[in-house]
Amino acid sequence: MIQHNPDFRLPVPEAAARLAEVVEQVTGDPGRAVVVTPDVAARPAVIVDAEHYRLAVAKAASLDRLNGRPVPHGGLVVPLVDDVEIEAGIAARRREQTRLAAAKLADLR
Repeated sequence: MIQHNPDFRLPVPEAAARLAEVVEQVTGDPGRAVVVTPDVAARPAVIVDAEHYRLAVAKAASLDRLNGRPVPHGGLVVPLVDDVEIEAGIAARRREQTRLAAAKLADLR
């Protein structure tokens, strides 16, 4: 789940100047999102890590199949890691979730 602080917004020039820092924030803290806005009135963009983007696209695709209407998702995407690293990240996340679920179940007993 993406955890977003709605107060953490960067104007485009600042986000561009701090791009390395923004990328480190979203990749170093899974679920972290950074909102980038051209100006206060404009529709913002959100920067997330590759795993969360992939999950969002998969969820949108599943919604497309459920209601038969296209869900817009797209834009300029520049992968920061290759498919092998993405798959490894997803697999690690699933293993961690399995471990956490087992620990919660053990606590209930």
